[in-house]
Amino acid sequence: MHTKGFFKAAEVLWLDENLRLPHEVDALFLLQFDDAGDELTNYEAPIIFLNAVTKSCNELPPHCVRINAWPGFLNVNCLEIATGNELLKDRVEALLHALQWKFIWAPDVIGMITARIVCMIINEAYYGLEQGISTKEEIDIAMKLGTNYPYGPFEWCNKIGAAKVVQLLIELSASDERYAPATLLIQEAQNTKQ
Repeated sequence: MHTKGFFKAAEVLWLDENLRLPHEVDALFLLQFDDAGDELTNYEAPIIFLNAVTKSCNELPPHCVRINAWPGFLNVNCLEIATGNELLKDRVEALLHALQWKFIWAPDVIGMITARIVCMIINEAYYGLEQGISTKEEIDIAMKLGTNYPYGPFEWCNKIGAAKVVQLLIELSASDERYAPATLLIQEAQNTKQ
């Protein structure tokens, strides 16, 4: 989270190698969480910020706040957050204001807002590649020049990881077939796992 910076009055503590908190804290940021699940029982904090893009808050303990901490998404100037616990919102807002971080409340849906849209753009780029519209390099250049995106869709995919992109698209396609992952994207995800 160091790319966001910390307010001078904030004390930042790092977990030891046994994943124990050194003492009582106001909040915990688990950027490596990556929707893994059961390790949350190891932590006691009033607010836990989780990198939980492919889970909704109803699958998490009530003191958790979802954030999109995928590679490249923490570098933006506004943090995307979601919670299913309305009673937690005031405390979360006070904490983030104290850290002097900008944030926006996102709906508690799989993929939140940004990850869902970026993954869909990546997916469409792979469909275009399958149809021979252009090369990866040209599609990346076109998206950066034409839309002023910081990365092209294939660059985003490399940053995020094809397996994560496919995982999110599969989750989303369970309720909406428009999110069905492109064959080349699935193949790339399988090749990068090996």
